[in-house]
Amino acid sequence: MKYLLTLFIVTVAFGADYIPNAQKHTLAQPSAGLIWQDNQQASELTMSYKSALSYCESLGLSEVIDWRMPTIRELSAIVDTTRTPTIVSSFMHTASGCYWASGSSSKGGISYIDFTNALSTIGLGINKECYVRCVRKPK
Repeated sequence: MKYLLTLFIVTVAFGADYIPNAQKHTLAQPSAGLIWQDNQQASELTMSYKSALSYCESLGLSEVIDWRMPTIRELSAIVDTTRTPTIVSSFMHTASGCYWASGSSSKGGISYIDFTNALSTIGLGINKECYVRCVRKPK
């Protein structure tokens, strides 16, 4: 609760779009009401789509267990095409490469964003290896 109050005060006072918490290895995005994983694993581990889903569901980062894979819309919101990798500079741990998004297209394709060039793709390679950055909504 103390963390949420601090987050609210900082957001109101400074209008921050992203608030890093290095101690908890997370990054808050108050405008979207999200907390993002921002630890070393987010820039080092690549895995298949199915493994990424399981990884997020079992992630116990920051003493919480309600993590999930982000949607393509949520992942698109952290793209910053003015830099490389093409992700907002507030993230401390990021790799140039593809990151998985949850859900699939009507044709069965799996979505991901490549932070090398900010391209969103729907691929058929469910066994493709991409990074994953989990997300959660604070309670």
